[in-house]
Amino acid sequence: MTKKTNPNRTKRLVITPQMLRGHKSRLSSSAEASEDSFFLFDENLNLVRVNPAGERLLHRSEEDVVGNNILDVVPGIKETGRYDKYLCVVKTGEPFIADDIVPHPELGNRHLRLKAFRAGNGLGIIASDITERREAEEALLGSEGNYRLLFESRLDGVFVIDAKTMRVVLANQVAAEMYGFDSVADVIGLNPLDFVHPSDRERALGSIVHDMFELDLREIEDFRTTRKDGTELWISVTGTRTEYGGKLAGLVSMRAITERKRAEEEKQRMEEQLQLAGRLAAVGVLAAGVAHELNNPLAAVQMFAQLLNAREDLDETARSDVETIYREAQRAARITNNLLSFARRHVPEKRLISINEVLEKSLELHAYRMKLNNIEIVMALDVNLPRTMADFHQMQQVFVNIIANAEQAMTEAHSKGKLCIKTQKVGQIIRTTFTDDGPGISEENLRRVFDPFFTTKDVGKGTGLGLSICYGIVQEHGGRLYAGSKPNKGATFVVEIPLIFEDQSISEQTGSVQGKGGQNGRSQRNDIISR
Repeated sequence: MTKKTNPNRTKRLVITPQMLRGHKSRLSSSAEASEDSFFLFDENLNLVRVNPAGERLLHRSEEDVVGNNILDVVPGIKETGRYDKYLCVVKTGEPFIADDIVPHPELGNRHLRLKAFRAGNGLGIIASDITERREAEEALLGSEGNYRLLFESRLDGVFVIDAKTMRVVLANQVAAEMYGFDSVADVIGLNPLDFVHPSDRERALGSIVHDMFELDLREIEDFRTTRKDGTELWISVTGTRTEYGGKLAGLVSMRAITERKRAEEEKQRMEEQLQLAGRLAAVGVLAAGVAHELNNPLAAVQMFAQLLNAREDLDETARSDVETIYREAQRAARITNNLLSFARRHVPEKRLISINEVLEKSLELHAYRMKLNNIEIVMALDVNLPRTMADFHQMQQVFVNIIANAEQAMTEAHSKGKLCIKTQKVGQIIRTTFTDDGPGISEENLRRVFDPFFTTKDVGKGTGLGLSICYGIVQEHGGRLYAGSKPNKGATFVVEIPLIFEDQSISEQTGSVQGKGGQNGRSQRNDIISR
């Protein structure tokens, strides 16, 4: 008798120890340490990775479950229709969120909030244990006498708001501490919307009034809020309609997710940098070939134009035309030279230099134009800034380009301006910040500002290679170049290079910006570029 096979199940994936180690190396440390369970499936929904929290949830080791299809890992999802939804996520990339109850052999039934999203070509699932939250809600909905359970929960911050006054009438200690208050009594009577960031306040109000009170939806929303001391706090919030004291009220549960948000922003930044580096490398190869092909005919055009101009039998009209040909050929030659500079990516010729001195020399080149265009320079240079190993002329090229762009932007916007330049030592990096009060950069253009050949200048005023070349120079120094701006509020460009001494090689210090120094940079990056 032949054994019947389930056509809905795909072939079991064979996972080798080498493959498993590879997946572990790609999983972030935050996922490893997270209290949420993380599962990674391939495009056929075979499990390829699970973090320690996921092992505990399944009550099985990673070696035991990796390679199994999701139908075997999570029994019953075919019947509920969730299997088809997971396939849809892989196909369309559209994420979805759902609640589920999963039996645990030791802990009993666990209430989970499942967030499914496309990860590469496969599927990622984050399962958050909301059992305590659900028990608190059920206890609250059951009777007011069970409110005690709400205060005993240490997992989430919880408060109850009156539907009419929108004031907090009940809260637990976790909620009070999340926002920097010493006791629950300090929270009673406050309007939670006062702590929501202005940009999220309208959305938060809609979630409370419309989704929770009117429709009784249990949606999960992420909001940016502010603690009592003014520090930023990202929270994940869900609410449900209830009664308190015989009046309509809302029970709101919230969890701090600031670190998760920072990790997501950092991941997005790194992905953008990798994409940009790939584009620059590809365009660099093309640019080098085009420049070499154009140089010879351009040299011939310039030479014959000079020969023609030297003839005595030319009338003034012809001579003027020849001079125009020569000037335009020279301009084309400068563009090809820029292409070659962009493509070469020479290893910098480093020596101990003072970044402050490079800045002062760079400003000297612009002093006359700055004065002529009513540009005020405000310097805040760290007099104790240590010297570092860098290429003086390449760093000057970077600074001159940024200064020139700021000058042009401010002059065209309002025929004057202020450029603030600051240097400081942050960890093991030297950070130079340029902040102007020009027209700013739109969000769309900000994402492309370092792309080769991208420019907002008029035809003939720029090739779009300046910042791309600067980006490459800073990268060759083991550093970072990034920008931040908001329309009509100016722009900020930040140059970070590692602090390297004569007896240290760049291979030892390149990690400074991405490692220890980079962490300092990340923690302050929003403060630097927020306008």
